Amino acid sequence: MIFVLREVVELRKLGFRIETASINPPGRPQDRLTAAEVEEARRTYGVKRHGLAGGRVIERCDLRRNVEELAGIFADSVRPQSSAL
Repeated sequence: MIFVLREVVELRKLGFRIETASINPPGRPQDRLTAAEVEEARRTYGVKRHGLAGGRVIERCDLRRNVEELAGIFADSVRPQSSAL
């Protein structure tokens, strides 16, 4: 979670609009989260908070497409560069 949190925060600083959603709430009580984690938890849409309706919201937002795009960007950024001989 921390790695993704740092990436999201940095992308936002660069001007990217990133909406986050999570199936589950944070795994620790709020008083044990860092300030950055508390802020991100506040901004993150919690699917389970709204039951089946929450799933429908995610479906309407086409979150799958956004996740696939992000995964592709991430994969490209960590793929080793081949060196020409």
